[in-house]
Amino acid sequence: MGTGPVSVSAQEAVSSQGGRCNLIEMKAGCSTFDREEDTEHLTDEERESYKLHIRNGHFFSSREHIVWNSLWQTLGYAPPAEEPVSRWLKQNFVISQDESLFAFPAKLYKHTAPTRGAPVVFAGEAYFSYGRLVRITNDSGHYKPTLVQLYRALVYLRQRGVDLSETEVYYTQDRSLGSHRYMGLADEFVKAIEAQLAAGTLVEIQTLTSGLMCNEAFR
Repeated sequence: MGTGPVSVSAQEAVSSQGGRCNLIEMKAGCSTFDREEDTEHLTDEERESYKLHIRNGHFFSSREHIVWNSLWQTLGYAPPAEEPVSRWLKQNFVISQDESLFAFPAKLYKHTAPTRGAPVVFAGEAYFSYGRLVRITNDSGHYKPTLVQLYRALVYLRQRGVDLSETEVYYTQDRSLGSHRYMGLADEFVKAIEAQLAAGTLVEIQTLTSGLMCNEAFR
């Protein structure tokens, strides 16, 4: 493999092996978990309200308001008075297989809310500040993206013009332990993964220990 940037797009991510090769499937046990917990899915109107658009490297809501801290606040709502605002800044972030981008309060919905359980290009958590993506993680109990899938998501966002110069990257190996490993700023992380891919030295890290089921991760 050459030493140049590895170009990854959402279209490329779904193009091989019948469109399933690089899509992330919902993990074993999650469908049962969702039925038992009556996990809420978004209506078509709600999906549109939580959809993001990229303009000049920044994220905007479907109403063309810049995403300044969270889409919840951008849309003009306030968190419940008894809840600290910081708990509402964490957004579940999803890139669906049709390349739509979604962000919505992790306190309200699971990652399957906009997809109804369909495969995704990426699912994790995101924090925004005045339209910039300031932090991203691969933390998703339903989809559990790998290190390479997190890398692909960042390359895809960069190709869409997203400013990643100040984006912190965190990786969760075992979400049942609640641990997030800081991987550096996005540009540094992407370069490091590309160098390892080029050298053939990248060892994929599993997001969860072998055999851990979705419903166990949520306990």
